[in-house]
Amino acid sequence: MWDRWCPLHPGPGMALSITRAMVLVLALVPGCGAVAAQDGANIRAPQQASVRERRLQGLPLDGDITRPVVLYTADPEFSEEARRMKLNGDVLLKLKLDNQGKVTDVTVVRGVGHGLDEKAVEAARKYRFTAAMQDGKPIPWELNVEFTFRIR
Repeated sequence: MWDRWCPLHPGPGMALSITRAMVLVLALVPGCGAVAAQDGANIRAPQQASVRERRLQGLPLDGDITRPVVLYTADPEFSEEARRMKLNGDVLLKLKLDNQGKVTDVTVVRGVGHGLDEKAVEAARKYRFTAAMQDGKPIPWELNVEFTFRIR
């Protein structure tokens, strides 16, 4: 499953370095569907926002509204403290995007500490998206991104 959804996961026969983290990008809240491309090379076409997403964004239920699409992701690194402790964990961040698809604010929703939260925020600030669109006009958007740190 991770091979399909993680744009940063190496292909078959490639080693995953200890400083590399698997990243799963989620739209808005867990369970709403992935925003990221199914593989790192292909970017999915924008999809219509669901009724649930429209309500969470405070948008009208009618009209043509498309979600943002991931254009660029950055690899987070393990902090030295987490590496020494051989710590694994998930960091859930809330990202606010402006009407150009740039990350303007990052909030830690669920962290693990030991420097991994800061490393996840640092990587998330480098993300780039297409703009979310409402009736052909760019709009701001919020979404959650989950970073899963695993030492192998």
